[in-house]
Amino acid sequence: MTENPDSSQGGHIYRSMVRLPPFWPDRPGLWFAQAEVQYELSSVTIERTKFSYVISQLEYRHAAEVEDIIMSPPANDPYNTLQTELVGLMSASRDQRVRQLLTHEEMGFANPRSSSAT
Repeated sequence: MTENPDSSQGGHIYRSMVRLPPFWPDRPGLWFAQAEVQYELSSVTIERTKFSYVISQLEYRHAAEVEDIIMSPPANDPYNTLQTELVGLMSASRDQRVRQLLTHEEMGFANPRSSSAT
């Protein structure tokens, strides 16, 4: 872990580098739980800093989903706002995929290899 002094406040503050894995769109809640542990280990408590770390781990397609929040972060709770939106979007997408698969199965489009030949 690298520590960088920050003397912008007149004294020295040491910051620990947070190492987040790339964003997991199929398990966003779990990814944010992992991120929270990293923030805790690195003593990161500032919402804007957490927000910036999350943005740094988003692929283009996921960043595009929350472009409005990235381009105009809310003054209050930017990290929580981004987290809520990403988890909601990714969870909805997952639910839609599951529903689509179930509908596909119900319509009789099951794998032909799984049916017995008559």
